[in-house]
Amino acid sequence: MLYIGGMRNENNTYRQGSNGETSCLTCSVREASKILGVSESTVRRMIRDEELRGLRFRGRIRISLSLLNDFLRGNTGREAA
Repeated sequence: MLYIGGMRNENNTYRQGSNGETSCLTCSVREASKILGVSESTVRRMIRDEELRGLRFRGRIRISLSLLNDFLRGNTGREAA
């Protein structure tokens, strides 16, 4: 998982919460597929077709949990055609 803030490296990729725990702001394709109840290939297709936004970090696709939450709520940020 990609972490943002606290134990910082040059990319500022870790964040430590007020309780001292490191919190995660992204999930993997596998984790997103479990959350959405679809296959990993479906999540990859959704990213490819721009239904869901993902980012590539060190060769792996990461999905922002806030964007995934918005997607689940129906707020994809895309204009209706």
